Amino acid sequence: MEDALKVATSNPARILKLRNKGSLEIGKDADIVLVDRETFTIDTVIARGKSNGAKEGYCSEGNL
Repeated sequence: MEDALKVATSNPARILKLRNKGSLEIGKDADIVLVDRETFTIDTVIARGKSNGAKEGYCSEGNL
């Protein structure tokens, strides 16, 4: 799981030289996607200081 997360987070940020992206650290942007461990479906998205959970319709198939 750790290697899979790096493929989608810190590796692209490093390659694209996005210094404020790719990991959760003080001073960095903290957009977060929470996924279900069993099904890997998106449960909640937290971006730009707002939380939009799948139950609220944000993560329907048409929005992904």
